[in-house]
Parts: sequence; structure tokens; C-alpha cells
Amino acid sequence: MKPALLAAAMLVAVSSAHAQTAAPTPAVPAPSQPTPGAAPVGPPVAADAPPLAVSPLRHRLKPLSTAARRVRTANREATLEPQARAFVNAAQIYPFSDGVLYRLYAAPELVSDIALQAGEIIISVAAGDTARWTVGDTTSGTGEAKREHILVKPFIAGLTTNLIITTDRRTYHLQLESTATTAMSALSWTYPQDELRAIKRAADQHRAATPVASGLAVEQLNFGSARRNKPSCGSRAAATRGARTGGHHDRRNHRTAGAREG
Repeated sequence: MKPALLAAAMLVAVSSAHAQTAAPTPAVPAPSQPTPGAAPVGPPVAADAPPLAVSPLRHRLKPLSTAARRVRTANREATLEPQARAFVNAAQIYPFSDGVLYRLYAAPELVSDIALQAGEIIISVAAGDTARWTVGDTTSGTGEAKREHILVKPFIAGLTTNLIITTDRRTYHLQLESTATTAMSALSWTYPQDELRAIKRAADQHRAATPVASGLAVEQLNFGSARRNKPSCGSRAAATRGARTGGHHDRRNHRTAGAREG
């Protein structure tokens, strides 16, 4: 009996020591329930804090003036868009007229060519947006066939700007607009006023080179027809002398008759 009691006592002592050295299990607090009628807890807010200021877009909200609307209307009516019948292959051919705004559609990574009249010399080129548009120039041909070219390319789509080209003959005004993929390959002009002046100059030269008596037949001339019913100078002189002679004879005969009566 004594060995069994001793073993049981030792087992109880070991269990007690293990229970004292084990870490206590932390108690999990129960979720707190909100108190009815209490305000939710949050970051402190100042009661007198001003509302956030929102800057108005005055330049968008302000209505356009009458003059500004007139300018916008004039620009819209003066803008000439590409016409299907005016394409020659991929080149748009505009008829030139002073004061017209010519539309050019361009696209990123594509170059559009603006070709001027043969023999025309560029004086200056000015673009409204030079930061997002590339504008260059080059030439083609030689002699009388030499032509100046302006090359334009946008960096991104959705851009609009204008381009002014002055030459020794005229001034060009263009409206540039960039799209995602659509671009005009080439653009040039016809010049109706120059053609009319050339026709008039040729007609004047032909008129100056035509002989004065051209188409006049000599056998159709009749120099005496205008004086057919008029007396000649000799007949008029003879009649005058006859009248004078007859008068002298009358006076002389009158004097002779008087002497005889006396």
C-alpha cells in the first residue's frame, strides 16, 4: 500500500507544478453594444469650421458678348471643309480666296503636306500651338517648277489650332484639327484669279499683235462715193467768175447807154 500511495502523491505534485507554470489563456472581451440614443464616436470636428471653397469657372459660365458671337459665326461660315469631289487621289484641292479658313485634319505619327503654288516664296509661317504640333518646311522641283511645302504633325489627338502662311503672292489661313487615325495626306490650291488674269493678258497680247487693216478688202473701198453729189472745186470757181463777169458787163452797158442818150 505504501508504494501505491507514494506514487499517487508524486503524480498530484507534478500536475500542480505544471498547472502553475502554464501561461494563462487571455480573456476575449465581449463586443460592446452601442448605447441607444448615443451619438457615433468619430474624429472631432470643429463646430465653426467654414465649408470648402469651390472656385467658380467664370470663363465658362460667363455668356459670350455680341461681338464674340459675331466673330465665332464669321469664322464658322468662312471655314471650308474638305469636299469629296475636290480630291485628286489623296490630295485635297481647295480653290483659293482671300479670307477663307481652310480645314486640315491631321493625326499623330502621320505627316500632312501643304503644297504652295509653283514659284511661290515663303516669307513666314506661324502656328498657334507650337508645343504640341510639329511644323516644318521643304521644297520640291527645280527652276520654274520649284514648290514650297509646309509639313505638319500633331503629338496627340483632340487638338485644334491655326496656321498662317505668308508668301510673296498671298496669305493662307488654315484651321488644324488632330484626330486619332484620320489625316489628310496632302493639301494644295487652285488659283481662279490668277487664271482669269492670265486669260486677259493673253487676249490683250493677241489684240496688240493683230494688224489694224486685218480682214479689209481693197476692192471694197470706194473713195468717191462720199463726194458724188458735191460740185468740184473747179466748177465752183468758174461759176463765181461768171457771176462777177456778168455784173461788170451790165454796169458797163448801162454807162454806154446813158452817154448815148445825153
